[in-house]
Amino acid sequence: MKNRLIILAIIASFALVSLTAGCGAVRDIIDNEGGGNSVKGSIEGEVGKTYSTQWFDFKIRSIQRIAEYEGYTPGEDYTLLDVVIEETNTFGEDITMGTFDFYLTTDNASYDRYPLDPLDDSMMPIEFDLSDGERAEYHMLFEFPDDSTGVKLNYTEIDVDDNINATFSIAIPDQAPTPE
Repeated sequence: MKNRLIILAIIASFALVSLTAGCGAVRDIIDNEGGGNSVKGSIEGEVGKTYSTQWFDFKIRSIQRIAEYEGYTPGEDYTLLDVVIEETNTFGEDITMGTFDFYLTTDNASYDRYPLDPLDDSMMPIEFDLSDGERAEYHMLFEFPDDSTGVKLNYTEIDVDDNINATFSIAIPDQAPTPE
């Protein structure tokens, strides 16, 4: 009888763990008609869709491989990616934003790639203040090796206690055409 109770306790423990283990990975997505998505966990995003974070809403308006930007050309065997992003402060007070919020990852690199420093006023400043309710739209340029695969644009929401709340990723096609 004692062995049966121990076995039942073990089975009940496994059942409880099975029911709760996936909670952090479950997507909690609310798709508002014409509005944003509130996300806990991770999401594979889309260009043109608005996503809501704890501090701001953002929309990737376009992603395009380009040959040059304002006279800047990528290094040999590198690709230049122009990302146009719109951000709106929804936090309720002024916040500091910047290029440090977004980064590229690839399947064949062990490090992240951050945007290039701004080349003109249309590019996102390294750091800037966004007033409550204010919207800003900027270009960000990324440079990465031509042979990169699985390229993704990412934003990871980290709260004030350094906990990761959500990760947003948008896949960049491996062989996206470069405009003439």
